[in-house]
Amino acid sequence: MIKEIYLFRHGHSQANAERFRKIPLTKFFLLIRKVFGFSITVKLIQILDRLRGHNHKYPTIDKDTPLEPLGIEQAELTGEALAEKEIFPDLILCSDFLRTRQTTSGIIKGIEKKLNRKLEVQVLYSTLIVERDSGYEYGYPLSYYPVLFPETNEMYQKTPKLDFRPPGGESIRDVRYNRIPELKQILDSLQYKTLFIVGHGVTNSTIVSLLTGEPIENIRIGSPNLGVYRFTS
Repeated sequence: MIKEIYLFRHGHSQANAERFRKIPLTKFFLLIRKVFGFSITVKLIQILDRLRGHNHKYPTIDKDTPLEPLGIEQAELTGEALAEKEIFPDLILCSDFLRTRQTTSGIIKGIEKKLNRKLEVQVLYSTLIVERDSGYEYGYPLSYYPVLFPETNEMYQKTPKLDFRPPGGESIRDVRYNRIPELKQILDSLQYKTLFIVGHGVTNSTIVSLLTGEPIENIRIGSPNLGVYRFTS
């Protein structure tokens, strides 16, 4: 029997939307960070964010990061496109993070909209395919890190991408060789003809390495929101 695996990245999330938000007066805040420390700097930036209309509290919890309205729309349109091609899952394996759960729900909703009926499919949740652990400094927009965590930011700039390990977190190589190999046993134990895996950019890249046998050095790291890989065996 031919089996197919479709590997999805979650839709556009709140973290994606905030990723490149800039801190104005960067040199001023670098001075505040140096003189008064981390806590005072964060409080001042949060006040400035509220004045600019950004009310998200930091640090955010990665597991609880939701999709933006754009991400929900992406998921539903993806489901509709799959239904048009008559691609339906027998089983869905999903990261247990909020944004991947919302993505899975959106894909199912899009398929059901095209079918005009309920899709009967089992969804299993796995902690193996959750996002890479970004450590205890995680939870701020990426562009804030040069100000809030200058030492880590400098280490990031100097370390090969696959080997950068944030304080208390995982490197991409850690995910590929310490966590993802366990997924093979799960895949071998599941009964399916068409499997959807809904995960994250980094973990999806490491799953590509696992499924193809290619070294992680040869794999493109990350993918667009709702990017899809298809494997047939």
